[in-house]
Amino acid sequence: MLWNAKPKCKLSAVLLCLILLGGAFPAGAQELGDWSGTFINGAEPGYHEYPMTVPMDGTVVIDTTVASTLVSQYVSVSVRDAADESITFTYLLSSPATLSVPLAAGSFFVRISRPLDNYGSYRMVANLTPANPGATEVENNDDITAAGSNPGNLFAGAIGYIRAKDTLDLYDYYGFTLTQDTKVHFDLTTADTLTSFNTVLSLRSAGDVSMTYTYLSALSKTWDVHLAPGTYYVQLYIADWSKYGGYTIATTTTPAVANSSETENNDTLAAANPLQSKTLFGSIGYYRDKIGSSEYWDNFDYFSCQVAQGGTLSAEILFDASLGGGFNNTISIRNGDNTSLNYEYLSSSPKTVTVNNLDAGTYYIRVYRATGYGAYQINVSGNVIIPGKGLVGSAISPLLLGD
Repeated sequence: MLWNAKPKCKLSAVLLCLILLGGAFPAGAQELGDWSGTFINGAEPGYHEYPMTVPMDGTVVIDTTVASTLVSQYVSVSVRDAADESITFTYLLSSPATLSVPLAAGSFFVRISRPLDNYGSYRMVANLTPANPGATEVENNDDITAAGSNPGNLFAGAIGYIRAKDTLDLYDYYGFTLTQDTKVHFDLTTADTLTSFNTVLSLRSAGDVSMTYTYLSALSKTWDVHLAPGTYYVQLYIADWSKYGGYTIATTTTPAVANSSETENNDTLAAANPLQSKTLFGSIGYYRDKIGSSEYWDNFDYFSCQVAQGGTLSAEILFDASLGGGFNNTISIRNGDNTSLNYEYLSSSPKTVTVNNLDAGTYYIRVYRATGYGAYQINVSGNVIIPGKGLVGSAISPLLLGD
């Protein structure tokens, strides 16, 4: 098999490697065309051409059988794009001959060419092996404005297939929205022809900035990200033109807490969530956004409460192991000037912070994290006034966080 080696054709240089690698997510072959014809000795035309529609990304194999008078280094079968530009070809040095090419969904042509002194009958049969019969993507989803969705919590498609001469499908985008702090778990399954440290799956902000990424370096792997409420995108990108194939990315979302007491974002004193119960549930440390090189995380949670004259305010916090274990994260009680009246490091769970002999007024409980992430529960006690419930004057029993 010989390949078009025009210096300007970047795509031609990698086609042989693509074909040797084979298909991805193989399924039953689908016939795209069965064409027969005859060339007359010494008479025009010099080629016959047939339109071919490829319904989905996959490997197209064209098997050609010709009369012995057409077996020649000057007789060829080529696949051409919608503009009738040659994508790749093979010379008919023997019969039967096979041409295999990974094509994206689209319109193409198949051409058999010959000098006028080569003649005889021929037959060409084209079959498609789909890259991923379970694909959910709608092409083309090459940029963030055309991002696909995730029906059934599944991103599934194929990438790296040839659209036209010198043009590959190198990007796939999908979008998803979260309404609260969430652990997002990705299960990645990749065709062996796509597996590479040059195949990158990145999590991207609404501004199309990469927030974090992983490589599709194995046939299957998992990837976890912890995200604040918002809209995010995943981008699959191929940097190596020799890679192509099908993939599935199954997603599982697990909220940090089932019923949160906070309304994001409550990052400042002014945005503090008023106390509605003696028990607060929240989460902190989740990734929000990246703009340029600046990352934005949920680092502060504020809750406000009313304390009676001469009263006590006490807050016991129980928290996930992923949030504690050091002296970087704290819980504090603060006044209206945002001055800390007392605090505790979240070095182990539970921790309790207390302030006595307070003037009547509004005080704040602040949770701060510098590292880690996770859910927490705060049990509030003391001389605290809860709207609609009056004064809370006694301690309450601690409740353990759920798994």
